[in-house]
Amino acid sequence: MGRFIGWLFLGIGLFFFLAGEALAICIIMSGRFLARRIRYWFSFVIACIECVVFPVGTVLGIFTIVVLLRDSVKNSYGLSSDGNPA
Repeated sequence: MGRFIGWLFLGIGLFFFLAGEALAICIIMSGRFLARRIRYWFSFVIACIECVVFPVGTVLGIFTIVVLLRDSVKNSYGLSSDGNPA
């Protein structure tokens, strides 16, 4: 029983570690996409997921969402005001 508990803790810890690494890679990719003004919806979804990471991720995610919702930003991505391709 003791070994099972040990492996369980190892598995849970490994899962959260890999999920954190995947989120970090997605945040880096989103930053590059924002700089190039491509993949609007990928950056928007990552900003929403980032709001879960308290406190810095919440602030960064909210400000990213606010900026991405501007019509001028949508136009620079080639989207209409409703988010569909122009």
